[in-house]
Amino acid sequence: MRRTSNATHAERVLEALRKAEKPISAYEIIASIRTDREMAPATVYRALDRLIRERHVHKLQSLNAYVSCRHNHCCDRPAFAICDRCGVVNEFSACGLGSLLDQSCQAKSFALETVTIELHGTCHACQNRQED
Repeated sequence: MRRTSNATHAERVLEALRKAEKPISAYEIIASIRTDREMAPATVYRALDRLIRERHVHKLQSLNAYVSCRHNHCCDRPAFAICDRCGVVNEFSACGLGSLLDQSCQAKSFALETVTIELHGTCHACQNRQED
């Protein structure tokens, strides 16, 4: 039996995320890449951790799901506009908001480590469908 490298696992996970139209969970990733060699949940989580560290993937905490990075960040503060009706996620940079958070944390002597900015609402397409 041939062993698959960690890099190959990460490539398969990233490919599944890029093909997905919406954020998907680790178990949905497993289901989408199921082949003759099944990938164990622990392997998928290790691949996701690696891809997150390398900034190829983001975890959306409020959905407990993952998306591939689709934005060239000008800063370290990505933000996500999540449509609660259709599930579409738009990624953008929130540099100004990130700076404000950094300043606020410094003022409170709080050591900020990670930030995930998730905005929930209704996308333009769903707003237009509602009006029809």
